[in-house]
Amino acid sequence: MRKPRRVVVALSTLVCGFTLAGCALPADEVPPSYSARSWTGGAGTLRTVTACGDVVPGATYDVTQLNGWMQSLQGFPLWRAADVGASTPLRDGRVLWAFGDTLRDPSAASSFAANSMLVTSGLCTSQVVPVGRGPVIADTPPTVCWPTSVTAVPTGSGDAAYVACSRIRRGASLLDFTVTGTAIARFDVPLGGTPVPGPVVAVPRSSDITWGSALVRDWDWVYVYGTRGGGARGAGRTLYAARVAADQVQDPSRWTFWNGTAWVPDDAAAQPVLRGDTVSQALSVSHLGTSWVAVSMRGGDLRQQVGVWTAPQPQGPWTLSRTVAAPAPGSGTITYQPLAHPELPLRDGNLLVSLSRTATTLTGMARTPQASRPVFIEVPRP
Repeated sequence: MRKPRRVVVALSTLVCGFTLAGCALPADEVPPSYSARSWTGGAGTLRTVTACGDVVPGATYDVTQLNGWMQSLQGFPLWRAADVGASTPLRDGRVLWAFGDTLRDPSAASSFAANSMLVTSGLCTSQVVPVGRGPVIADTPPTVCWPTSVTAVPTGSGDAAYVACSRIRRGASLLDFTVTGTAIARFDVPLGGTPVPGPVVAVPRSSDITWGSALVRDWDWVYVYGTRGGGARGAGRTLYAARVAADQVQDPSRWTFWNGTAWVPDDAAAQPVLRGDTVSQALSVSHLGTSWVAVSMRGGDLRQQVGVWTAPQPQGPWTLSRTVAAPAPGSGTITYQPLAHPELPLRDGNLLVSLSRTATTLTGMARTPQASRPVFIEVPRP
């Protein structure tokens, strides 16, 4: 095997770091190591040359290995810690990850960004650094964009990755914010290449439903889930469903909404597919075999039970199939927003789920960034 090498890139870079799970790391951050094989891509003003290994067909993982990978990520120019980590598989075998609030290296012009993006090839990890080195989905003052979900639609040249995000107006602290709306951003991802940012489209909030809480593509359709309620911060919410042709995701006028018996164009006719104070503001929905599987905090964002619901169709009927205790948050941190990652299969056949973790203060996040990265657990696969 060739000796790992470092690749220096101009304008915009994806930095590839890989560290074997279980290796001891020094307390301070170290530069990443590099695998020997490179993949390249270019589009518009973005040019990349990134050292990354091949995806191994049929590769499987275990939770300890994946937690080791997440904790070992080092040396990125603009990524030290982040929450969310919604993921979607790409046609070329890679996985695209959309993160929310992101802590950056102290040397960066801005030490904090509202969102960021990683791309993985196996466990070889690359950071998407946009022109201007800001968030991958630009701020629209006075609001920023917090990703909630992501899905990818195959195109002739690769994928169109759609990231749903909540438009947020920040307050005086990390936990002080107001949701002002929802948007869907498009990234065009050439085969083996760099995600290129495209248009960002506002999504109307119909009947106080926040659409984009989950996105999932199933053949020619993309299903868009929305949540409503949760008057108190972190309270449980009711779930709704819409769908749209996969090539019209960013045109809300073409969406149809489940009214209890059919998909109709009137958003005001949408009826709950999961009633009551049931799910968190954002969640994941996956189509696994013959079942649809939803994963969410049961009863609201800040509860400590991960709920798994199953249904024969995307609109339901949904049945709670299992509840799993969430890991207890550490001192000065909170745990929230479980998301399933079926594109990373576990050796034991269970379903991989991540939970967001974050310090309650920016000072706490900067002091121990690894404690503000997602943590992985597993739940029995329905």
